[in-house]
Amino acid sequence: EQVFSGTAGENLELVAGLSYRQSGNLPVTNFLTAPFDKKRYSPYDPSVLSTDTILGDFGLNPVNFNNLSGFMQFFYKFERLGFLGGIRYDRNTLYGNTLSPQLGIHYQSKGLLSAHLSYGRAYRAPPASIVFQSLAHPVNESLVNYLVLPNRDLEPELFNSLELGISRPVFRKRGMLNQSFFYYRISDHIIPQTLPMGDFNYAD
Repeated sequence: EQVFSGTAGENLELVAGLSYRQSGNLPVTNFLTAPFDKKRYSPYDPSVLSTDTILGDFGLNPVNFNNLSGFMQFFYKFERLGFLGGIRYDRNTLYGNTLSPQLGIHYQSKGLLSAHLSYGRAYRAPPASIVFQSLAHPVNESLVNYLVLPNRDLEPELFNSLELGISRPVFRKRGMLNQSFFYYRISDHIIPQTLPMGDFNYAD
């Protein structure tokens, strides 16, 4: 991760950054009937050797991905107005490309009354421990009870926020009164859900 900052004149400040993340992990696995042999898995392996004759490789879901991101942000001040703007770009090998913009305006009056308006958008990729969460146990040699199944169809959560704030000094400037109005919205919200096993194609 690397961050760069600088100024252009007295009123403009610029910040930019790059980051790269590479991950290879084995998320929380099923309750196994025997201790897991570490020799069966190494970081970044695409698969795990399984010797379970009943569950097979259920609960063993190695996941490898990388995420490249970059952002740019500026702050500009003009008399009593301040402007903040920026954008972030993420390229995730599991979830594709995402742009996350932000914009803010701040006003300061002569009487110290101030107001700000801001908008931002962000995303959160689902953790591998949620995507590949799994739980099953054999009832007998021919029957398996599946309780929790992995869900590779999960999409990143998208977060949008809009906020308006007003503040002014009170009690002869010994205190400050703040009033905020905000709107938050999360789409593709990740929540637990119960479905009948007939909707899945797992063998008994």
